[in-house]
Amino acid sequence: MRPHAIPFLLLLLGPFISLAAEEKSGLAEIQKVHVGPFGQSDEAERFRLLLKEKLAKSGFQIAEHPEEADAILKGVLVLRVYPDGARAYVTAILSSKKGEQLWRIEKRPGSGWKGDAAERRAGAVAGALKDAKQKAVKQKGGHS
Repeated sequence: MRPHAIPFLLLLLGPFISLAAEEKSGLAEIQKVHVGPFGQSDEAERFRLLLKEKLAKSGFQIAEHPEEADAILKGVLVLRVYPDGARAYVTAILSSKKGEQLWRIEKRPGSGWKGDAAERRAGAVAGALKDAKQKAVKQKGGHS
């Protein structure tokens, strides 16, 4: 391909490329979230309930069924218990109804943390998703 053909292709394909980027940044439009599974353990189910509560407090609506939601949040919770306390590791992925990944986070425990590890992680994930949505709204030029 000749070097001068590349700018022409970019000009030709530009609208399609930016459209795909806008669809990918659909995080700004997410209001109603379905919280899917984070594992099969009792702690994973408890984490899911805590996460729903924290998301609601962060301004998201919670959908009980995936078909009612704008996006689905699911992932994995790993809870490790040590003599000095428990530590929770979380990977969470927010996907559109079409299955496109909109957002992802991994949260690992910090040092010297005391208290309920699962509740801390639920709060951290909900807060990070709220911040990511606010940033997406700002980039789009709207208000959250």
